[in-house]
Amino acid sequence: LKDVRGQIIPFNSLKGKWVLLNYWASWCQPCLDEIAELNHFYKKNKDKVVLFAVNFDLLPLPSQIALIRKYKINYPSLQFD
Repeated sequence: LKDVRGQIIPFNSLKGKWVLLNYWASWCQPCLDEIAELNHFYKKNKDKVVLFAVNFDLLPLPSQIALIRKYKINYPSLQFD
């Protein structure tokens, strides 16, 4: 796994935790609506859960990062390329 900052996330760092992948898109209103709740969930549970955002728009990395900032996604985001 590689996050949007280019950091490699080794699989062994996920051991013992639940791993959730949240696919979202900028055109999907329900996806945008759930971001605040996912931010809260991640903040409260990050010691036992790993939550990754994956943008489904197939955008270049700078555009993905701009959307992450725009929608204030506070949990880790993976590159989807």
